[in-house]
Amino acid sequence: VKFLLNWKGTSPIEVNRANYLGAAPVVSAGVSGFCDIVEWLIAAGADVHQPCMDGGTPLMMSAVQGNVEVMEALIRAGASVTTLNKKGQNVLNIACSEGRKQAVLMLLKQPGVERDGFNGIGATSLHVAIINGKDKVVEVLIRAGADVNQPSNDENATTPLLLAVTGGFPAIVEM
Repeated sequence: VKFLLNWKGTSPIEVNRANYLGAAPVVSAGVSGFCDIVEWLIAAGADVHQPCMDGGTPLMMSAVQGNVEVMEALIRAGASVTTLNKKGQNVLNIACSEGRKQAVLMLLKQPGVERDGFNGIGATSLHVAIINGKDKVVEVLIRAGADVNQPSNDENATTPLLLAVTGGFPAIVEM
């Protein structure tokens, strides 16, 4: 990869050119957990904000896999922790929905991350973790001070407890 990035041929290397799925090289390297390649691509001018077809950023796609080291490199390079994808999810919501505990712990320390903020569909990260049955992430969020009484910001105004009860998650209800 370094050889290609340093190549001085007749046409320049396009570090932001997406594949047929809309994923740029920085996304592919990040999803695979190749932090060194992500850093090389960033140094070569990769856009850490370039969305995929679903609006997911490289940071979001790395959060799906829980690649914390890659996520940290992207954040150091200026990746936004507040961007929403086309489904209205931010990176914390995505890490919570996937049950990526270490990624959630890291994101909660980042400036700009709103622990109790609403995503584009009116749910907090605690709502998202409960809906997906991610009890370890629910515990992390509660220990970090997530508002367990915060209703969703939609027509249902559902509380986290009600979600856990109706979703059939007794371990979460008992927290």
